[in-house]
Amino acid sequence: MRVAGQLGKLMSRISRILILGADYAGLLAALNLKFKVPELRVEVLRAPIADDFRPPGFATRIEFPTYLHEELRVPPLEFLRGAQPIWRIGTRYQWGSRAFFDHTTEFQVDTRYAALSHETGYYIGDGPNEFEAIGAASANISAGKIFVRDKEGRPQIARNRYGYHLEHQRLNEFLEAATGRMEILFRDGRVVEVVRGEMGVASVRLEDGQTLTADLYIDASGPESLLLGQALGVPYCDFAASLPCDRAIVGMCPRSNEPIKPNTAVKASDCGWCWSTEHESFISCGHVFSSAHASADQAEKKLREEYPKVNSTRLLRIKQGRYERCWEKNVLGIGSAAGLVEPLAAAGAGLLAFGCQWLAQSLVDCDGVIRPTIIRQFNRRWSKLIEGERDFLGLFYKYNTRSDAPFWRDARSSAHVGSLEGLIRFYQDVGPHPVHRNLLLAEDDPIGLDGYYSVLLGQNVPHKAWAPPPAEMQSWKNIQESWRRRVELGFSVQEAMNYFASAAAVAKAGAMA
Repeated sequence: MRVAGQLGKLMSRISRILILGADYAGLLAALNLKFKVPELRVEVLRAPIADDFRPPGFATRIEFPTYLHEELRVPPLEFLRGAQPIWRIGTRYQWGSRAFFDHTTEFQVDTRYAALSHETGYYIGDGPNEFEAIGAASANISAGKIFVRDKEGRPQIARNRYGYHLEHQRLNEFLEAATGRMEILFRDGRVVEVVRGEMGVASVRLEDGQTLTADLYIDASGPESLLLGQALGVPYCDFAASLPCDRAIVGMCPRSNEPIKPNTAVKASDCGWCWSTEHESFISCGHVFSSAHASADQAEKKLREEYPKVNSTRLLRIKQGRYERCWEKNVLGIGSAAGLVEPLAAAGAGLLAFGCQWLAQSLVDCDGVIRPTIIRQFNRRWSKLIEGERDFLGLFYKYNTRSDAPFWRDARSSAHVGSLEGLIRFYQDVGPHPVHRNLLLAEDDPIGLDGYYSVLLGQNVPHKAWAPPPAEMQSWKNIQESWRRRVELGFSVQEAMNYFASAAAVAKAGAMA
């Protein structure tokens, strides 16, 4: 791709937007912009996206359904029938010294029961199975259930308490159909030249000779970052020193009679980690690894040991890091065109959702005239968000003692926890206590104290000891048992899918509220 021209200063009122890339990142940006500012002329360029990290299926945290159904107002039942997502209520990690621990969509350790004098985290012992049934989601995962039944026998689905397992292709098809109802324009072509101008990008020229112009360009071109990185040359901050995994072997296992799990599964390996996400007709799986510690053949062998039914595989490159600024002049990068972290904590879709939402709201707030202050604050907010995800992943690498292989020795020594240093010290000195929540975390932190404490407790990171009285420990065991009993009669994923496929679900769609 050729870059021509010179860079200069600022932009006028925005009325025309060109989105480079028609994967779900570009489609979501188009929908959000048109939904918030209907008078905008939004055009999406279906340009090829190379080297993007796109496994067949992926997981989201609660931010994505919240964004989809509350910000974009996509009805949950419509999405369920069109995109065919599978609900998820957390990730079960085979990680650290325990048999497993769960990071869930429900509060589980930052809670306090009336029968107990301390928060739940203080009652979780050091044993390998102590994380089982410590809350509703954990008990459901162990029982293979997704939702409890309400008094009318319906799935009890709480708002903002579930994520999705999504099929990449089905999501794209659903979103593209939605754009067709909103007067969003599409064009096919490959960019061969970007002309720079006073505002940043003046135009893009396609292989067929067409020249496209806009007031604002959205770079959704994937890791190539054609506009933000290549054309405008924004400096890149590489996370490789602290997040050493740079490759992934991905594939699918055809589904047979195995039940659909309500959770993502992650298991540490000697050179990285394996994962699986649940989908209606297949299981998406992969092995994220460090090419400095294992070859692609070795990584694939490990993947096939974990998932013997996996079919043909693909080798993907993972470029972890971010651009110093995701908004530069009249170009805004979204998705992996702006930055990427590995999907160990299922952050990608949520990061994208925040970016799309902030952009659309920024245009509303400034009446379409983008001022330097807006751009500075947007970049500051974006940097804080993705750096926070990097720090969160640092907890997984710094404290995982499951293996002493060379990869893990290197990963533990180079892990970056940055902004979480204060929280970790407090946890070690005081324990999993919420007393200084507002000082330890930003108000809008997407992980939350429960998430951080779950990962620290889950890996048996030591904290100030407190021995619960025997009577309280018995009360805690009774609470765990009550969770097990409560979920016994709940819905499995397949039962919940069958329910919402029935006529009764249409009449009682309130269960999806």
